[in-house]
Amino acid sequence: MWADKNFRSIQLNHGNVNKNSTVLTAKGNVNITGDINLTGSLLLNDNQLNSGDDNIISVGFIGSGAKNEISTGEDIGNLITSLLTSDNIIIEIYSGSYTLTTSIVIRYNNIVLKGQHRENTTLTSNISSDYIIDINNTSSKTNITLKDFTINNTSYANLGIVGIYMKEIRNANIQDINIQYCRTAIEMNGRNFYNNFYNIRTNSCYDTIILSGVDNSNKPNENTFISCCFLNNENRILDLQRGNSNTFYRCCLEHWGDYAVYIDNSNGNTIDSCRMEDNGVIVPNGYIYFSANSSENIITKPYISDSGTSWVSFSSSIIDLGSGNCIDTLNSFKTQKVQWKRGQSTADDFIEFIRTGSGDNKSILTLDDQYPNSGNPIQLLTKSSRYTGKSISCEYNDTEIFSVSNNGNVGIGSSSPTKVLDVASTSSGIIPPRMTTTQRDAISSPVAGEFIYNTTTNKLCCYNGTIWNDCF
Repeated sequence: MWADKNFRSIQLNHGNVNKNSTVLTAKGNVNITGDINLTGSLLLNDNQLNSGDDNIISVGFIGSGAKNEISTGEDIGNLITSLLTSDNIIIEIYSGSYTLTTSIVIRYNNIVLKGQHRENTTLTSNISSDYIIDINNTSSKTNITLKDFTINNTSYANLGIVGIYMKEIRNANIQDINIQYCRTAIEMNGRNFYNNFYNIRTNSCYDTIILSGVDNSNKPNENTFISCCFLNNENRILDLQRGNSNTFYRCCLEHWGDYAVYIDNSNGNTIDSCRMEDNGVIVPNGYIYFSANSSENIITKPYISDSGTSWVSFSSSIIDLGSGNCIDTLNSFKTQKVQWKRGQSTADDFIEFIRTGSGDNKSILTLDDQYPNSGNPIQLLTKSSRYTGKSISCEYNDTEIFSVSNNGNVGIGSSSPTKVLDVASTSSGIIPPRMTTTQRDAISSPVAGEFIYNTTTNKLCCYNGTIWNDCF
């Protein structure tokens, strides 16, 4: 509609205006040096609408040309907080490495805090405890944008620091930010809704993401993390202490001490197409954990890998499923083959499926191969030099009812089969296949030694290689 035009002011009375609106369309640049009066809301995206430098509060070192200049070593946290006095403020931090001795406190709506590039704009914290960026209010705040800078705690030993703390926040957009050496990179406490995190990179934090709340009615819901990379964590990467319907999509979770994903008191969360990989240096407790009071959580299409040494002193299960949770490996973007691996130096069982609640006529384990192929639906591969027990052992009420020994002997009712087939019972017998003479004669290619019970003659029959003979 307009291209490369200048306006002193513009007034729109059409409600919401965003980049898809037909109210204001520009093929070139639209520069507005006056006021923008809206009856609805205005969404600003980079280089789409330039409202004039007067609407951006710039911060930088002396000589940078910023409107608010500070000297090297001066506290930028106190300066930025003092500038955030109302809604609708944009603060741009010029390139440089800045010092914070106090938190950046955000208590208003429609706030934008951005650097010029996350590799060139660094906020280094000397705060002894509390939060580096504190977005916290008892009444919900909306439309907070943080982008294009690095949050750097001065020392990993100073574990009292949270990089970004959020409470009662909605519709925040946090993207292209590095966070390192914090106790927690991002902590969301209470009713945080519809916040979006994109391309967040963390390194060497104790915990990376914590979602928590005071109770089940006040916890983070429907927040989204996309294409984030979380590296080198001492404890947990995704710690969902309380949180519902949050999504983590195509994120990278590498190197942790406790669990990569820990879900407790949380329902309906999705971990989709995420990479979980341990480097073998830190021995973790496990990859994924669900508590018994969490349900309807889904891990789908995971890339699960380890270095081959991570499980040497492993003391608990790799995957601990609570009630109603699901791990879906169909079409995993790693491969079509899913491996569960663990080292030998442990007395624990490898994989256990345990139902702790009342039954609902459902199977504990169902294997359903819906694609025709020449493979085996179930294949057990063991090496006799490693296993001194049985290849298969089935128990009912603590009594072994079926077993397959390492040499292939099958035991039914026998815990130690000594022959190819060892059937033991004091209350019932063996029933061979029962059929009529017509059905017997219709058997295709019988082999010598094959026997059946003939219901026409009521006799046991055996095939001698040529004809069927009655055995008595």
